[in-house]
Amino acid sequence: MKLSFLALFLSFFVACTFAQQTYDPAVNAINVDHISSAVEKVLTFFGSHVDPSDIKTCVGDLNDVYNEFNTFSETWQAKDYPTAVTDLAEVFSGLSTAISGCHLSEVDEIFSLVSAVLKTASVDAKEGVHLYIAGKDAYEVILKLEQDWRSEDVAAFAADFSTLTGFLLQMVECTNKTCQQAQTVLKTLNKIVQETAATEAEVEACLADGVTIYKQFETFSASWKKQDYVNAAKDLATAFDEIATGISDCDLGDLDQVFTQFAALLKTASVDVNKGVELYIDGQNIAHTLEDLYNDWEATNVDAIAQDVANLVGYLLPLIKCSSTACQTAAGVLRVLDFVAKDLTPCVGDIEKAGTQLHNAAALWDRSQYQEAVSAFGTGLRTLGNAAHDCGFIDLSKLIVTEAQQIFGADISVLSRDVKVVVDDVDIADHIYDAVKALDGHDYVKFGTLCGTIVAELRASSCTSEACIVIEGILEGANIFFPDLSKCSKDLEDGYDDIKTGFTTITGGHITTGIQDVATGLDKLGAAVQDCELPELAQLIQTEASHLTKADVSGIGKYAKIIVKGVDIYDDVYKASEDLANHDFAGAGLAIGDFLSQIRGASCTSEGCQLVVGLLQALNIVLPDLETCESDFDSAFNAFEDGIASAKAGHWSRTIDDFGNGLHEISQGVSACHLTQLAELFDQEASHIKGSKVSEAEGVIKILVGGLDLFDDIDDAYKSYEKGDITDMGKNIGNVVSALRSIGCTSRGCKFAEGILSAVGEAIVDFAPCASTLEQAMTAFEQGVKYIEEEKWDAALKSFNLGLEDVASATKTCLIPHLEDDLNNFAKLFKLGKTEGVSGDLKLLVAGINIFEDLQSAAANFKNGDYAAFGQTLGSIMSVIKSDLDTNCDNDEWCLLLQGAVQGLNLILPNVHQCKHDGQTVWNDLVEAYDAHKSHNYKDAVKDIAHAMDEFKALVGDCQLEELADLILQLVGDLTGASVSWWEKLVKIVIHGIDIADDVIDLVEDVESSNVFGSGIDIAKLIKILL
Repeated sequence: MKLSFLALFLSFFVACTFAQQTYDPAVNAINVDHISSAVEKVLTFFGSHVDPSDIKTCVGDLNDVYNEFNTFSETWQAKDYPTAVTDLAEVFSGLSTAISGCHLSEVDEIFSLVSAVLKTASVDAKEGVHLYIAGKDAYEVILKLEQDWRSEDVAAFAADFSTLTGFLLQMVECTNKTCQQAQTVLKTLNKIVQETAATEAEVEACLADGVTIYKQFETFSASWKKQDYVNAAKDLATAFDEIATGISDCDLGDLDQVFTQFAALLKTASVDVNKGVELYIDGQNIAHTLEDLYNDWEATNVDAIAQDVANLVGYLLPLIKCSSTACQTAAGVLRVLDFVAKDLTPCVGDIEKAGTQLHNAAALWDRSQYQEAVSAFGTGLRTLGNAAHDCGFIDLSKLIVTEAQQIFGADISVLSRDVKVVVDDVDIADHIYDAVKALDGHDYVKFGTLCGTIVAELRASSCTSEACIVIEGILEGANIFFPDLSKCSKDLEDGYDDIKTGFTTITGGHITTGIQDVATGLDKLGAAVQDCELPELAQLIQTEASHLTKADVSGIGKYAKIIVKGVDIYDDVYKASEDLANHDFAGAGLAIGDFLSQIRGASCTSEGCQLVVGLLQALNIVLPDLETCESDFDSAFNAFEDGIASAKAGHWSRTIDDFGNGLHEISQGVSACHLTQLAELFDQEASHIKGSKVSEAEGVIKILVGGLDLFDDIDDAYKSYEKGDITDMGKNIGNVVSALRSIGCTSRGCKFAEGILSAVGEAIVDFAPCASTLEQAMTAFEQGVKYIEEEKWDAALKSFNLGLEDVASATKTCLIPHLEDDLNNFAKLFKLGKTEGVSGDLKLLVAGINIFEDLQSAAANFKNGDYAAFGQTLGSIMSVIKSDLDTNCDNDEWCLLLQGAVQGLNLILPNVHQCKHDGQTVWNDLVEAYDAHKSHNYKDAVKDIAHAMDEFKALVGDCQLEELADLILQLVGDLTGASVSWWEKLVKIVIHGIDIADDVIDLVEDVESSNVFGSGIDIAKLIKILL
């Protein structure tokens, strides 16, 4: 398909105009030879081979053109817009005359046509200035042209003139082939943008350098025709890059970034011609789509070309399987780490969450909140690691989660503008800064690369030698957190050699000799680890490993025993030997750490000491030497015994007091061992557990403290005592302490959740499993409160909507799923909320109820840190809405559906009883829509929804809701005319340029879960979006 590139010609031609006129010294400074070369190139491109020396004689006198431009500018400045447009028309007439000697009759004819269409412009200055030509407003385009003319910016003016010509070219009735082809360029690009962005926006008024885009498609077509498929893919990638550049000034959201990402994917294509043409991108064969694109391009089939590009996007999009910025961000991290999933569907939820957290980190860093930013960054990477696990990347998951965890312990310092974020002696501040900037610039690939760099550098900082890996295992087995061992790994080698020799000897059946070698090696390690800043490990080895030399060894093979301080450690010794033989160095270290901990624990002989050993093991705390304070635990054990007796008698409140007393006594005991931090921990949790509340309903007992049910762990402790296993009893008590440490109800998310559950009459549950999701909700609420203070009411409602969606998500994790629909419905109502009136008499309507004062009160509670009261206020609003439904509808489907639509639109239903109907026909149609959607019959699904709305309108006639009836009538018409397209799981349902596919999915999902009230709200949302 061949095209005369009018716009490119004009860009150079106007520059040539300036070069030849004699009025402006600054313009005369332009190198005339360069301008001549540019004009020659353009004229040659038009098929006219003109010698450079002939250009000046080819182009006629441009003085009149220059004068007309000056006249146009003066009248425009005087705001005499009708005259200015006429003057601009004379410019085009002058150009038509000036190039008449260049044998470009079709081009000079185009200028005449443009001049004529400009003269038809009408001016509307009632509200601002509008210049309508064939129904389109040309004011902004002409304004920029005039401004750049006065600023003497030659390049900008040339581009503006090209853009204006392209804009006007769409309105002329072409009388020659060059004109028709130029129109085809713009029509094609418009269609491509509209198909991929699901918008009816037109790009001719904002498109930059559309000619280059067109040329690149021509290059692609030529390469494909020559069967040069590798270069064809690269040419198309360049075309996509040019589209991204060309539409960057258009108001099309992130569409330019989408084309940039797809261009990057196309550049990775590999070609296989053994079985026809196969062109793969990450396992997707896109050859047939490119073949269609080539054929349609050659046939100049504009609609088909645009559809081919949309289909190609449909092929590439499943490589990411998400469309939001947050999801693209996190998926980009996985991609640069060389873990590209063919389908990220199983983990897209966690990827979405990770992307949000990483974006939050970027925002916090931009605000110089470095501590919070680093924490959010670590959280985002950890969530991403969990997502990788769900998508089957187990090794990647371990890698990311392990290194992300280290970020939480970063040493952050700020001196003037110099920020350092040091993790294991590695400063990652510059990487985080660059990552934030990449994210701000929507460069997800670069962001992913930087995240991968951070993970890789942290990983590289750990040790890799056998000795170092074994020591890491010992630390894990002994429950000691380990730092970077690389700086002391050489010192470990000598001791490790003896340990390795010893276990090899044990494997050979010489246990006694081997144990001595292991003991010698551990003794050397005891000295070496001092350089690793591991005093706990040094103490453990120095006080316990020496007992190995006194081990009592008996038996052979599987009947062997290795008794140290009365404890048989043979199983762990055997496991360490096997792991070393199999090169599982971490496993060997873990086994060594286990038997060292067993030896230390064997020092305890009293029941109180055994109980404390179990408790510390449950808390993953390295066992200290308890011999000096063992007797101090007797009183603690007595207190727990009293608690067990109370539990046996069913006096659970007394059990709580006794357990609190026991933890207090343990605090006193470890204090005598000079373990101050442990003492403070147990004393703190003793006070927490004494604040527990006991409830019993239908035979189910709950011991609640801080949103946590402790009953099972306390009951397990009682059972272990009954079996005589005191260490296990200690472990169960340790689980109680661990639970209190992990959550209590100290977090704002927990306090909020307690408040909202209390307001809606729900029992308090264990919030630990959903703590992170609740904190995410609180972040959204915090933003909403800020917007309330700034009186940005729409933004505040949106933030509260997001927060409530997170709370609804948390209910699944925290095992109260019956609340999920209610909370999601409540969230949707906030999203559809609106304001009425003015400041001083403002109404904030949610479900037709004015919640202005309630929201102000909630915001005040949040600001004061009273998150429980904040939750209670929101819960109270939700209860009022729910109560109204229960009273008026009594589970009647028609009533619930109607109320959902009415409340979603913030209308008032005068008399719900007056318009009660059997709405089963409406619901049946919606169920059919769900069935069709599930079967991927998307067009039928839309038709079923339209039919349901038609039935809906017929039933509201008795409800005194004329406004609702009219809105639904319009919705029926819009749904009937919807444009429906799909590729695999990528579905588009476009009405008025708006893609409502996600909103339709919300509706059918609510129908699936029989959330009738929610379905009504979804109908209201569709009405609001479209109308």
